[in-house]
Amino acid sequence: MREFEVHKFSNGTLTKILEKLDHMVNDFVLFNFNPGMENKVRSEDDKRRCKEFTKVIERRLKIRRIFKNLESFVSERSRDVDYKLIQRTE
Repeated sequence: MREFEVHKFSNGTLTKILEKLDHMVNDFVLFNFNPGMENKVRSEDDKRRCKEFTKVIERRLKIRRIFKNLESFVSERSRDVDYKLIQRTE
């Protein structure tokens, strides 16, 4: 899967991929074998690409959340959300 193919997947699939990539990046140790990739040594380039791909997926999920919220406001659907409890995130 390439970065430009992210739009083809559902939110659930992207969340699973994001969790797996995050796990791979956090467990990364240079010149040690990753249990998920038994026969390959992870390089710095692999780590960098995983981080970039993670950013792309997070951005796509954020955009989808924003559009979903905008669509609900435009169509005036009532949502089961207490807007007083919503906090601003960065």
